[in-house]
Order: sequence, then C-alpha cells, then structure tokens
Amino acid sequence: AIFPIGFAVFEALNIARITTIVVVAYFFGVEVAMTFFHSIAGLILIFAGMLLTLWIAERVLKVQVLPKTQQAFCPKCKTHSKKGEVFCVSCGRFLNSFPNKVSSKTLAKIMLLLLGCTLVTVSINAPTFAIAKDSIKVGSGVSFENSTSILPEMEGYRLSFLYRDVNYEQIAGQDAALMYAYFPNNYSKPTLFASINVANSLSNLHSWEVCLVSWQTAQGRYPLVNVFASKDVQLLEEPPIIARYLAFRTPQNYTQLALYWFERAPFDTGITIEHKYVRISLIILVYENSSDYGELEGELLTFGRKIASYWEPLKTQSLISLGVLALQLLLVFSVVLLLLLKTSQYVYETRRRQRNLKIFQGFASKDDRLILETVSDIARKKKSAETKEIADALRKKGKYVKFTELVNKLKMFEGYGFIKREVVSVNNVPKLVWKIYSY
Repeated sequence: AIFPIGFAVFEALNIARITTIVVVAYFFGVEVAMTFFHSIAGLILIFAGMLLTLWIAERVLKVQVLPKTQQAFCPKCKTHSKKGEVFCVSCGRFLNSFPNKVSSKTLAKIMLLLLGCTLVTVSINAPTFAIAKDSIKVGSGVSFENSTSILPEMEGYRLSFLYRDVNYEQIAGQDAALMYAYFPNNYSKPTLFASINVANSLSNLHSWEVCLVSWQTAQGRYPLVNVFASKDVQLLEEPPIIARYLAFRTPQNYTQLALYWFERAPFDTGITIEHKYVRISLIILVYENSSDYGELEGELLTFGRKIASYWEPLKTQSLISLGVLALQLLLVFSVVLLLLLKTSQYVYETRRRQRNLKIFQGFASKDDRLILETVSDIARKKKSAETKEIADALRKKGKYVKFTELVNKLKMFEGYGFIKREVVSVNNVPKLVWKIYSY
C-alpha cells in the first residue's frame, strides 16, 4: 500500500518541480532556472517525497515508522549486556552492544557476499562495455552483406562488402572468406581490396608465397607468378605486428601488390566466443606497366597501419566478451549449485529432525518431553516465541524450570533441529526469538 502512495506523491511533486522551474525561468531567466533550481530540485524532490510518503503512511495506513511503545522491563537484559551479548536470551531485546572481534565465519560470509555481488554486477552490466562496437561474428548463418564494421572507414574512400567465397571456405577449411573494397572518391586513385580470412588453425591460412611459389616449385612446376618484391614491414610497435609485402606480375599481364598479416582474436560464433586466426590481406591491382610502385606501397602501408590499429580495440572488446561469457556461465552455475545445496540441506535437515524426534520420543526424560510439548503447543499458535514466553507457558502447566536450565534445554533442542534462534523485526526493532517447527 505504501508503493502506490509514494508513486502518487512523487508524481505530484515532480509536476510541482517542473512547474517551479518553468515559473523561475519565466521571471528570472533560463540560466538561473537551469543552473540553480534544476540542479537542486531533484534532491529536494526526493527528500520531501520520502518524508511526505512516510507521514501519509503513518497517519492514514497506521504504519509505525518509529517505535513508540516501551518494552517491558527485563531483569536479564543487564546481565547479558555485561557479558557483551548482542541480544538478551530471555526477552530477545537488542542490547545495542557489538562484539569487539568479528568471527571468521562472519568474515567468510561477508567475503562471499561481496564476491557474489561483484559477479552479479559484472555479469549484468557487461554489455555496456563489452559490446561497445559490433562484435566480430563468424558462422554459416551470419550475413555480411551490410556489415562493414570489422574494417575502418577511410577518408576519401567508400567501404563496401563485395562477396563471401563459400566454396573457398569449404575447400580451405576456413570459417569465413570475405572480400571488401575501398572505392576512391577520386577516380585517379586505384581501388584497394581487403580480404579477411578466418580459420581455427593457422595452417589453413597459408601465406601467399606458399600458394603462388613454394607449393608449385615443390611439385616441380614453375611459379604461378613472377615475384619482383618481397619483404617484411612493421605495422605497429605496441603490440608488434609484422606484415608481409609482396609484389608480383601475373600471367594475365597485370601487377598485383599485396600486404598481409596474421591476427588472433576472439570471435562470436553465435553459441560461444572462440579464439580464431585471421589473415588480413590488402590488395591493389595495377594494369599499367611501371618500374616504381613506391607510392602504391605507401598507400598499402597507410591502410595496413590504420586497420591494424582499428582491430586492437575490437580484439580487446571481444576478449572482454569472452570473459563476460565465462562470468555469466559461472553465475548460472553458482545459482544452480546454490539451489541444489539449499534443497539438499533442506531435505537433510528435515530427515535429521524427524529421525532425532523419533529417538527423542523413545529415550527423552519426562521433563524434556514436557518442555518440547510446550514448545509444540506454542508452534500451533505462532512460529516464534521468546524464552520468557516458553517459561511462562511451562509455569501455567505447573512446571518451574530455572532460566539457565531452560536456555540449555532450548539450545539442546536447537542442536537436534527442533527449533532455531532467529533475529526478526518487531515494530522496526530487531529481536532474538526461537523459531519453532510444527510436529
């Protein structure tokens, strides 16, 4: 009932806040309204809304926000307070005293709680930073027709996806064989093609020299092309990325300049994220004979360095996604494990309580049976009781038990699993009670 009241109160105050800002802006100017009233109006709204909601809840719904009733005097409270106990065992009152030393069990619970909260927070908020850019995706069901996000835009060029060579993927054992093109706005410049090949193994992404020269000569044949330039060039220093520059003349009487290098990055396969190898190749085709290709080589290096730099954050984001996926799987596993443990604990405690009850009924003394019977009678009326209530119920049955002896008996029953101590809220005040199971 408090929630609808709070919703209505905050809605009304929000309307009043907006109206006030508009009025201040009309009479004193927009700057005064936005810099002063707009900045503090939210805090005033929250503070006033909370106070007004609590006041209405207390007046209308008779909700006791602050405890006003005085608790009955308990002679045991002073004794337990001197012993440094947090709660009075007799009446369950909170004594406003805390132990000087925190137990190792409590510290372990705090650490597990912090670890769980961190795990949940990272898992839930992960997409905010893990998918800052489009994920690198591969697979048979992935469409690349309109996807150019794995390559950067270049000034003066228009990036387009050309095709995906599915037949070559099957022959070479690759996950993806994609061809892109950078079309220049200035038609005097050549078109630059970008080939991206993805595979699970580096052996499926052989170098250009192996395909065009080495394998042919190993078979006793002439090379397929006439290579006139071949060298290694460094694209990035940190991390160090070395590319291979290759220039050759083809039998079709045109020159091909190629710059290629290898990467290893996490890829989204649709089901999970896996590390795969990538070969990025930049290609320029020249149909005119020339003795100097230095300018085109510089163009390839410029593109290569920009693409290599562009891929670094993509690899990092995908790697973060891999870690996020592992955290999410760990979270799911932890939740399932926790549910199984709690279910197993509940079944074990129930069977243990029933077994101990049978043993207790067969071998317990008359006084112990009377105490447990009294506790069971209270359980039929309510689920919890104070130690003093149990003692009063015993007196009504004509049995007087010393307080210390009664507490020891109740602790013994707690060890058997019949009852347990629990902190509950009574009139917004913490109280220690005995939770009683029905039999």
